[in-house]
Amino acid sequence: MSEEEVKKAKEEWEKFKNSLGEDVRIIGEYAHAWGTHYNGFILLEASNFDAFQSFWKKFRDTTRWYAIETHTIFGEKE
Repeated sequence: MSEEEVKKAKEEWEKFKNSLGEDVRIIGEYAHAWGTHYNGFILLEASNFDAFQSFWKKFRDTTRWYAIETHTIFGEKE
């Protein structure tokens, strides 16, 4: 990406994070997942699956232009 695109992506990401409601919380942002080809991942908690689905749609709408490929792993606490 160009420097301008990187700046735009960072600004949009910060704006997106600040718009999250109480039902979804970003626990961590990581630059790389060693042993994979991922160049970044986030770890989050959602109060329920509907909250996650709402988050996911907004996340993809925000990042689709620069995050071409995504992988999702779901987990549920007992």
